[in-house]
Amino acid sequence: MRTYIFKDYLAMDNGKFLPLQTIESEEFGRHFFIDIAFEFISAPSLKSGGYDETQLDYVSNWTDLEGVNLNELFDINRKLCWSQWQEDKDKAHTEMCEYMEAVENGEIEYL
Repeated sequence: MRTYIFKDYLAMDNGKFLPLQTIESEEFGRHFFIDIAFEFISAPSLKSGGYDETQLDYVSNWTDLEGVNLNELFDINRKLCWSQWQEDKDKAHTEMCEYMEAVENGEIEYL
C-alpha cells in the first residue's frame, strides 16, 4: 500500500511512502521530504543515487544538532513547503479556469 502520510507509513508492514516534495542536500548528505501534513522527513542519500528508504525518519527526532547548519535546514524546509504551496495554488487556478470555461460553454450550469 502507498501513502502520502508518513505517520501511516510507519504503521505499515509493507508500505511505500510517497513524499509530496523532495530535496537532495549535498551539504547534509541526505534527502529531505514533506508529506501531506507538511511533516519534515529525512533519509540518508545513497552514493548510487536515491535514498535509504529503511532510514526514513522525522527531522524532529534528531537529537544531536551539534554542527548542524540550522539556517540551511530551515531553508530546505521552507523550499519544500513553498514548492508544494506553488503546486497547490497552480492546480487550484487551473481547475477554476476549467470550471469557468465549462460554465461559459454551457457544459455546467452555475448555481
